[in-house]
Amino acid sequence: MEGAPVNTTKVDQTDTCDLAQAALLSSSVYDVRYLQVERRNGNLVIFGSVSKFYHKQLAQELVLGVSREINVINEIIVLNPPR
Repeated sequence: MEGAPVNTTKVDQTDTCDLAQAALLSSSVYDVRYLQVERRNGNLVIFGSVSKFYHKQLAQELVLGVSREINVINEIIVLNPPR
């Protein structure tokens, strides 16, 4: 069957958004728990603010861990960047 899709199951983006939010909420890092995830134009967008760049990276990795084939856009703001 030429041209047939290899994988016919699609990940529900709403469920993925909920999973991403749950991953952030379960983090042991306080800053990360208050970030938000929403769907925009088929992407997952992480937004909010954290106090360290490391927390921004951690949040992104947590969301990437559940995002499967959905693009992740990191709009997190670091409030106290190193000088």
